[in-house]
Amino acid sequence: MATTHVIKGGQKVQWGTEGVTSGLGIVTGVSEDAAIQFEKIENNQGAVVGAVIYDTETNTKIDITTDPTATPPKGGDMLSSVATGLPIGIITKIGKSRGNKQLTKHTIEGMSWANFTGA
Repeated sequence: MATTHVIKGGQKVQWGTEGVTSGLGIVTGVSEDAAIQFEKIENNQGAVVGAVIYDTETNTKIDITTDPTATPPKGGDMLSSVATGLPIGIITKIGKSRGNKQLTKHTIEGMSWANFTGA
């Protein structure tokens, strides 16, 4: 079963579950890309005459600068933001790089769908 992490606060970020803090840092960037999922409706000549929109897929990418000891969430875990309401969703990719006086930059990517509750 996947763990659900929640980012709390504004620019400062803390994640963890059930009162256990796994990481503390600063959000340095957020990007979000939403695309509708649909099926085309064609007439008997193949011309598109309509579309049925059944969901919206949102890809979110968050850059977080942390202390090197911070442990990021794992792929497959759920992630959301209380402060921004961002539907980060299921974590699909985690990147890590070092720089700036040994601070660590975590890049966390996630996917969510309008009709997916995470259950």
